[in-house]
Amino acid sequence: MSIALLDLFVPGSGVVLDALSTLWGYCDEMNEGKDVCQRLHRRLKGIFDELQKMDKKGQLPSNNTLDEYVSTISKSLGCLDRYRKMTLVFRLINHQEMLGELCQINEEIDELFSALNLATTASMMDWKQKWETDQRVMFEMMNSLVSDSAKVMRELQSTRAQLEALMVLKYETEQRRDRQPQGLIKLMDSMIGTVVRATSTKVEKLPPWFMSSDELKFEKEPFANGSFASVHRGVWGLGTRVVVKCFLNDDLVADERAKQQIEKEINLWHKFNNPNVIRMFGASHVAPPAFVVCEDATNGDLCSYLARSEGNKQHMWRLLYQAGLGLNYIHTMKVVHGDLKLNNVLVGADGLAKLSDFGLSAVRNSSGSKTTAGAAIHAGALRWRAPECLKKSPTFASDVYSFAMCMIEAVLGNPPFASLDDDSVRDLLKHGDIPERPDDLLTTQHLLS
Repeated sequence: MSIALLDLFVPGSGVVLDALSTLWGYCDEMNEGKDVCQRLHRRLKGIFDELQKMDKKGQLPSNNTLDEYVSTISKSLGCLDRYRKMTLVFRLINHQEMLGELCQINEEIDELFSALNLATTASMMDWKQKWETDQRVMFEMMNSLVSDSAKVMRELQSTRAQLEALMVLKYETEQRRDRQPQGLIKLMDSMIGTVVRATSTKVEKLPPWFMSSDELKFEKEPFANGSFASVHRGVWGLGTRVVVKCFLNDDLVADERAKQQIEKEINLWHKFNNPNVIRMFGASHVAPPAFVVCEDATNGDLCSYLARSEGNKQHMWRLLYQAGLGLNYIHTMKVVHGDLKLNNVLVGADGLAKLSDFGLSAVRNSSGSKTTAGAAIHAGALRWRAPECLKKSPTFASDVYSFAMCMIEAVLGNPPFASLDDDSVRDLLKHGDIPERPDDLLTTQHLLS
């Protein structure tokens, strides 16, 4: 039995008529290609009108065809919603991709016309004849906008926006030049020149780890919070699943010293190559918010992993040993972790323990990261910190102390000082009182058995 036409539902947008109404509004908000998008809308609306006629005759097509129609509307909404929100810089970078998406959607609509035996409706099939002209007109509109220095700079009034524009344009023209038509590359070079002349900003060398936010899609809500970043699941590039750490301090580039230190620390992390250290794919220190993109350790943190099953607990000492190897590696690279606790040891898809949430002291120590939430997190981390860290910065030695606290947590299944509040823990640490070695902590000769 066919689905009732008026009950067809587009996920996130309501019934079909409401979704088509929303789509028309998006068409009106498109900066380039408004006519092209409105023509696409009319084609989708034309199909709905034909479906209404079929419905009155009790001749609606199969549910599969109706599902394809709903899917095409959903794709259209997603495409236009994404591009209508972009600033000029990102519309320029994504111009060719947008054309490709619009062309693909129109071809899917062609298939719907064929499936519904409407292919002879000439007024609904003439988009291909106009497509070459449409592309030329849209490029000319983009060229006109990019050539207007005032319009370019109107969207780039902050130092942050100017730096990001220069970096992403440079990234596109240097790293992804082969993906863009020569005409768009010339427009990007022109925009770089406009920003440099208007701001006297120096065009910096592109860091090897730089990643444009345009390559990344991640969930708005974090699945965890670290001491200096919210942690989100995302997708990078063509579908690589990653973890995205968004810095809590969103104004780091305003402090030149902090910016330089962050670049230095990210440079070092990007060079790390060890199976027991979380891999970093890339980062942006100029995006709002600044972010770091890492591998997704799909088995979660070691604390949760051990609690998940008795079988997992059998691997505890092997995983702790691997975490120790990771800690030794970053120490040989002259990096202090500074925030080591069991939930900062992750278990990858390969079953290996991997250290995470290390380094980036410039972010960790920045005033902007000392939010109420950040302070609460630091208070919680107190239980793993060496007594001397109440008065001074973490060291290699204090990392080793924190690692010992991780071992105690793994063995007991509870964090150090589990029965005490933070104030009591702080008082004990001030007097040098630390947790005792648990009675059931095995001696070293049995650790890897």
